[in-house]
Amino acid sequence: MEDFLILPPDYICGFVDGEGCFSLIYRQDIRRERKGSPIYYYWRASFSIFLNKEDEDILKKIKNVFNCGEIYTKKFTSYQVVNLEELHNIVIPFFSAHPLYAKKKKDFVLWAEAVEILYKHKIEGLKFEKGHRGFSKKEFKEEELKRLLEIQKLIEIEKGEKGRFGKLKWMSLAHKESGCLPK
Repeated sequence: MEDFLILPPDYICGFVDGEGCFSLIYRQDIRRERKGSPIYYYWRASFSIFLNKEDEDILKKIKNVFNCGEIYTKKFTSYQVVNLEELHNIVIPFFSAHPLYAKKKKDFVLWAEAVEILYKHKIEGLKFEKGHRGFSKKEFKEEELKRLLEIQKLIEIEKGEKGRFGKLKWMSLAHKESGCLPK
């Protein structure tokens, strides 16, 4: 009977206020298997909850409420939503309708703004036009890129840390030289 328990939104909000994470990462990937080892830069937003392995059942119940995301178990258990559609259409509306009241409230407001910018620029899918190689590419306006970087920095400040991977570790030299990133 307890397996089918639907968690109330207030319980989930309180749980996320204590254990949740709204993150925004700017990442660099080097594709060494390709000729010339091209470097790709991209933004990734995620909503996560990390717990001990013994608490996996509560994460399953939270996942059932959202009906999206995945649960991963290694040394710990995590519930993560990284799909931009799900973040935009499920996670943001949930926390907009059921607001957070404690320390994650400010993170959520900043993070939701970043997700809106990323969603506006998401790749729409494959292009099957002659002369195109597959994906359409959308460039960020300079003010949008600057705002994403501001948001990322503000979230890091709220967390009281440099971030999981270190301050500006994955920022591109080209963006730094263009003035879009802090030097």
